[in-house]
Amino acid sequence: MKGGVFLIEVEVKYKVSKEDADRVVSRVLSIGGLLLGEEVQEDVYFQHPSRNFVVTDEALRVRCVGDRVEVTYKGPRIDSKSKTREEIRVEVGSFADILLLLEKLGFLQVARIIKRRKTYQLGENLLHLDYINGI
Repeated sequence: MKGGVFLIEVEVKYKVSKEDADRVVSRVLSIGGLLLGEEVQEDVYFQHPSRNFVVTDEALRVRCVGDRVEVTYKGPRIDSKSKTREEIRVEVGSFADILLLLEKLGFLQVARIIKRRKTYQLGENLLHLDYINGI
């Protein structure tokens, strides 16, 4: 294990059309924003065996990006306008092994999402554009 990260994440999410996303990117780049990179992310979300994460507003996710695998616990939202919440992230070695371990502990896979993410930086702010088939 490589250690964990404990933080408060503040994010605001919007569902936009490809055309609107293209306009936002064009504007960000025109005022000095930079494309930091692009990656494919595979996310698997789990339901707790004895606690309903929908009711408690929590999430448990395993994310694989290339060779990097990260388990993230997301606590209940602190702010109703943004998705501000406590996050605990831990890097692990094997995607398949952590999925198996969680299933053996009684966690149930409830969603698997594969997306292409482009990340831009404008000042101290990051803009992540996720392209997900079917959404």
